[in-house]
Amino acid sequence: MRLLAAIILSTLSLTAPAQAEPVIWLMPAYPPAYIFEHEADPRWVGHGFAEQIQAWFIDHTTGYESEPIEASMSRIMALMQSAGDKIYCLATTNPTESRALFMAFSAPLYLQPSNRVIVRTDRLALVAPYLDAAGAVDLPALLRDPKAAGSVVTGRVYSNRIDSALASATELDRQSSVQTPPKLLLAGHVDWIVAYPREIEWAWRADGGDASTEARPYRTYAIEGEPPFIPSHIGCSKNAGGKRFVEQVDKAIAANPDRPWRLYMLAWLAREDRAAVEAAEPIDTR
Repeated sequence: MRLLAAIILSTLSLTAPAQAEPVIWLMPAYPPAYIFEHEADPRWVGHGFAEQIQAWFIDHTTGYESEPIEASMSRIMALMQSAGDKIYCLATTNPTESRALFMAFSAPLYLQPSNRVIVRTDRLALVAPYLDAAGAVDLPALLRDPKAAGSVVTGRVYSNRIDSALASATELDRQSSVQTPPKLLLAGHVDWIVAYPREIEWAWRADGGDASTEARPYRTYAIEGEPPFIPSHIGCSKNAGGKRFVEQVDKAIAANPDRPWRLYMLAWLAREDRAAVEAAEPIDTR
């Protein structure tokens, strides 16, 4: 009997399916990356580009049970730092030295435009004197011009160079929400803002802009001294489980060199910005 019982237990252990490991996907309220019900036209809800990227990788990684939850960026960073054995992931993020202390990053997903000076098309003449030969804006010089009204987000980390320039600016509108400066620009209350191109495109479409048309009420300019594009990655908690999951993500990236997920991000860029990204591709996927 004991032998029979041992054989049965051994057989069960061999045939029992492995338990799926949970992955908690953290989703900040940040359109057009994540579009929640209270923020937009119901047709867009759940179709943010980061949500679509997240869904793609959920479908292309095995052995995991996914649980998406909404969370603020401050809470996301706190959860990543105190993850313990839990696997927390963020579908698109920019790796920084500080985040690398507690996050493991996948291979690059795609290139995206870095922060730009974005100007109303009816006020381009205000910025023209501050463009270099390559068409990039001398931001410190622009900030010294009292005739050109700009808006930025207080407390946002743009880059060391941009943050240093903004810190010394006195005549500058400062807002607490990343969604406010684009709205102010479109309404004509300011002449220029510093933001990602996808942020102004989102604000314009949410205000009724037709994505199928080529014309836009704004134009984006690279900032002198800044890289024109930055890679985006999936970032997970930097523990054994998070690193294992990142390895699965990297395998999915390597198996799909055409990177179909990047189309989700490109869909939220104006034609000119999209063309610039496509001209800069491909990127190294290790």
